[in-house]
Amino acid sequence: MMRQANAARALLARIQAARRKREADAGACNQDAWTEHAVARQMAEAIGEAAPQPPPSAPTGLTAAGGPARVSLAWNAVPSASYNVKRSTQNGGPYSTIASLLASPSYEDSNVTPGTTYYYVVSASNSGGESPNSSQASATPTTLSSGTGLTGNYFNNITLTAPAALTLGPYRTP
Repeated sequence: MMRQANAARALLARIQAARRKREADAGACNQDAWTEHAVARQMAEAIGEAAPQPPPSAPTGLTAAGGPARVSLAWNAVPSASYNVKRSTQNGGPYSTIASLLASPSYEDSNVTPGTTYYYVVSASNSGGESPNSSQASATPTTLSSGTGLTGNYFNNITLTAPAALTLGPYRTP
């Protein structure tokens, strides 16, 4: 029991060192998060607890398509994750989160200005944390059409009478 307590203390010290390293070097944040997760898992195993879930990987395949006063987004699903959609009007960000905890790997952004180019990234989240951002995709929404060019057929309102021999089914009474 004493060895387990000493091992747990040593692993806790490694976690704290990894956290300090991550805070000191923001550029290597994702690698440090994985290092911290690995150390936390070893610590949990040493004291007999279930290992924590790792953060998900970044979503892939993000596409953006501009339409009438909207942008439609889609990406490849990440197992056991929810999604955060982030948007910017500047290529490369900074991005603001416009939707969180989405269950489906698609989103339609209707809070847009036609003619403005929007840049999007998506991240995935689970109980282990948030993934890095996906690759960026961009789209420019179009203006709503004026409705010209619609065609249709006009029908007169006429009365149709069924022949007397026509039966309407078992609910008809003579």
